[in-house]
This record gives sequence, structure tokens and C-alpha cells, in this order.
Amino acid sequence: MYSPPPGFTDLLSDAALWPPAGEFEDLSLVSIGAVRARPPRARAVAYLAMVDNTSLKPHEQRDYLTRFVLDHLDTGEYQRVLSGVFDGDFPHDSVQRIARKIATWGTARPYAAVLTLSLFTGHNWRTVRQKLANAGMTSPLLLPSLHAVLDVTEDIVTESLLAPESEGPPSEGEKRLRRFYDAIYAPDPPEEEIVAGSGHSPPPTSFENPDAVEDAFDAFLRQAR
Repeated sequence: MYSPPPGFTDLLSDAALWPPAGEFEDLSLVSIGAVRARPPRARAVAYLAMVDNTSLKPHEQRDYLTRFVLDHLDTGEYQRVLSGVFDGDFPHDSVQRIARKIATWGTARPYAAVLTLSLFTGHNWRTVRQKLANAGMTSPLLLPSLHAVLDVTEDIVTESLLAPESEGPPSEGEKRLRRFYDAIYAPDPPEEEIVAGSGHSPPPTSFENPDAVEDAFDAFLRQAR
């Protein structure tokens, strides 16, 4: 029997209906200095969902990361940063550092959590979109920020992990949720401690407990069906 396809294409198509928006302001990075950027709006989830999408080739993941950064930098800033990299004034992974900074702008979530929840959002976009529509939000990508969308996704993940199953006591759901939180909510290293070339380009993080993320993903899919 066929299963519904992932929702990445649907999410990218919806995001294309809404141009990047928001006021530019100074965003300071330890290793680069100030860049003119804007905080991530809801449509940003589409590109971030593709950054950790293992069905893509690494260069395709990098392309989506670049598109995410380009959406959020003011005119000329991306070229200025690349020139700084070529001249040796900025770290060679400056684009990844800027992506990390923008993706976590306005949230206490670490970068790993933002990417994982974005991936879940993309894979199950039709479910997320329907949940928002049922709540009266017929244009979910008009939500005020990326993180408002991720709040909805995290709520679905939590419900999925805590949902009673035919085997195991209710406490098993709480254990699954704790393993998932431990996997994605480990604090990011301080910006000044991130060393160029330390493995922070896509996939940008490795989880201490990847099985917990897989469990959450499977539970999310069961809930979606």
C-alpha cells in the first residue's frame, strides 16, 4: 500500500508564495562582527527543513543553507562576507556561522532543536498546516516568526511521544519524550568556542542519542496518519 509522500515539496511551494520580509538590523557575531540581517519569519522553516534532509545530497543541503542566509542578509552583505573569507579576515565557515546565528535569533532553542523541528515540520507539513488551519490560521506562513511554527511542531511531537500505545505503561511515553529532549536540547557551545572546521556545516550537528530522534520521528508519523 502506498503512503503519503513527505511534505517538503508542499512546504517549499507554500513558502514561495510569501517573499522575505522584515526590517534589517545589526546582528553581531564574535568571529565576524556585525552583519545587517533580519529575524527569521515563518517561511524560513522551508529552507531549514531541507538543511538536515538526508534524502538530499550534501551540496543540495548546502544550497538550501545558502538560500536561507541570502533571504536574511541585506543587499551586499553576503558578498562582503565571502570577500572576507577569501581574504582570510573571516573564518571559512562564516556562512554556516551566520545561518546558526539567524536560525536561533529570538529563541532560547539551540540550533540542533531548530533544525530537527524544522525537518519534522517539512516532512509532515500537511499535518502541521491542517492543525493550524483547524485553529483558524489559514495562512500559516504568515505567523510572525519561524519559532511560532516550530512551537506547533513541537506540540505535535510531544503529543505523539506521549500517546498511549498497545504495549508499555504510560511512563514509557514520558521516557521517550525525555530522550528526545535530551537529544535536541543540549546547549549550543558558546559562539567564541566554535572553531572553524569543527563540523558545523550541514548536517551541522550530531546527536548524542540519534535513536531518540528516530523514535520521535516514528511517533510523529504514526500521529500524522
